[in-house]
Amino acid sequence: MRLIAREGMDVLLVRMPFRLAIFGVNKANNLISRYDYNAWYIGGHSLGGAMAANYAAEHGEQLKGLILLAAYPTKPLDDWLTAISICGSADVIINREKMSDGDVYLPEKAVKCVIDGGNHAQFGNYGEQAGDGEPSITSEEQQRQTAEMIIKKQMNDHFHRLLPSPRHLFGTSAGARSSFSCSQRRSRQAPEYRSNTSRSDSSPWSPV
Repeated sequence: MRLIAREGMDVLLVRMPFRLAIFGVNKANNLISRYDYNAWYIGGHSLGGAMAANYAAEHGEQLKGLILLAAYPTKPLDDWLTAISICGSADVIINREKMSDGDVYLPEKAVKCVIDGGNHAQFGNYGEQAGDGEPSITSEEQQRQTAEMIIKKQMNDHFHRLLPSPRHLFGTSAGARSSFSCSQRRSRQAPEYRSNTSRSDSSPWSPV
């Protein structure tokens, strides 16, 4: 979140009862009524992302977009919302089948991205999570790539600049390159998610 804030975006972190978003799903109402912004994006990680998606499904008219980190929706989302869903290739905590089933609820122009070598826990700063996959990148690198994708999404709703570039946003060297792949929905149908390396022509997701 600090990486995003450094790029000039206001970021609000909401304290949840017992640190569980399920007990504070509608806390966003207080923020939206308190602060006067032209556009609101809601997001979260894991259970927090699931609760953010639930809020967006019920209050889509108040939002511009949704950010999901290792999370998926379980209710239909309005097609006018911009949405990005990011997961790590080494994440074995998230239920991939349920995540695939949730794709049908994503907005029409949603984009899904996979961070190569990232896992479930490294989106946050709470340490290792039991049962998670072994990452091949650091938590700092995973969070840097995540912030980069989120910021580029906000700046470009068409996502045509999402692919890695030789120079990144947060002070990395000019020769560094991120390793992630993104795909955008081709049509609104119940999709079967495939990574870019295994995508067939029948996949509802195409690389961007």
